[in-house]
Amino acid sequence: MHDAEIAITLMNRWERRETVKAGQSAVELLREGDLGFRHITGQLVAGSTPREDGWTFECLEFDDGSRAFRLADNVESCARTPWAAIPPMLQTTTPE
Repeated sequence: MHDAEIAITLMNRWERRETVKAGQSAVELLREGDLGFRHITGQLVAGSTPREDGWTFECLEFDDGSRAFRLADNVESCARTPWAAIPPMLQTTTPE
């Protein structure tokens, strides 16, 4: 099991709770656990200008090479997908 698989289970459960601590995000919860990761955010848009109909993404890259990923819309409702785990990338070799 990779770090991302464990992390998304915790983060998705945390975000489903109705009584989440005020202001504490699931990412902050992971930081309290001293898990090694890098938090990356960005925008996915069609064209070169950020627009309301684009997407915001969050990606956590863990020390073991696995990743957690989710998308959110850029409108006021801020609908989000649950966190999803991505295993470490496989190294491919080319035959000589």
